Amino acid sequence: MQASATWHELTGYSYFKLGKAAEAVEELQKAMDRDPRNQEYVLELAEVFVSHNNAVAAITLMETAAKAFPHSSRIWFGLGTAYLADQHHSSAEAALKKSLELDPKLDLAYVVLGQSHKEAGSWGELLATAQKLIDLNPNNPTGYYYKALALQSASTSKVPDDAEIEALLRKSLALGNAEAEPHYELAKLLARQGRKQDALFELQNIVQVHPDFGPAYYHLARLYRERGELEKSQEAQKTHEKIRENERDKVMKRMIVEIRQRPDHLDHEGAKDAKRR
Repeated sequence: MQASATWHELTGYSYFKLGKAAEAVEELQKAMDRDPRNQEYVLELAEVFVSHNNAVAAITLMETAAKAFPHSSRIWFGLGTAYLADQHHSSAEAALKKSLELDPKLDLAYVVLGQSHKEAGSWGELLATAQKLIDLNPNNPTGYYYKALALQSASTSKVPDDAEIEALLRKSLALGNAEAEPHYELAKLLARQGRKQDALFELQNIVQVHPDFGPAYYHLARLYRERGELEKSQEAQKTHEKIRENERDKVMKRMIVEIRQRPDHLDHEGAKDAKRR
């Protein structure tokens, strides 16, 4: 008796969670063969590829899926995420904008679009994207973080408003932003203002919650050195030098996981299939 698509999907995702990428890919491909109209299987396979630093395979997969599901905002989102994982910023942004055309309320697309602008240093575009994200979903903490980052990084003649930037960062944190970056930007802002003890407190909190976030150790080493705590400074510097994890890939993996959990309200292809049945 032939195993069902669901069985292969469950087996494949279990292999993925166990760190067995090759077995996961094989099982998920079998699931797709048995149910080629199931977008979940496509997105799960893309997650496996991105998680194991195989962005090229993810791009190939999602480009094919975009042709099969041209009206799926989630598939275009997945394609944009795959492009960004391979640092193809212009292609990523085009795919993400297509996703937003299909579903203007998909705030995750603005999150990843902002990530692309941030990596490219396109601060004006990041500021505009941040405001759109805030307007669309005021409870999404990433919009406030992006806006703060854009305001303090933009190359303009206007002096950054530290009070506004701090308020935006604290708003992001108050809304539950669990990422290290907003805390880190706040710590840098506090240090720049001479509030070294407050900055030290933020950095110490970061490394407790995010022990693999390298930049925090770098700045901890500097602050400890300024305080004359040389042993702590050297320890923080050594930890910073050992960290090799790629934070970008972790972000992209999380985005693919999240899009799989979102229903595609505007998936016209699915609607057509339902009518045929």
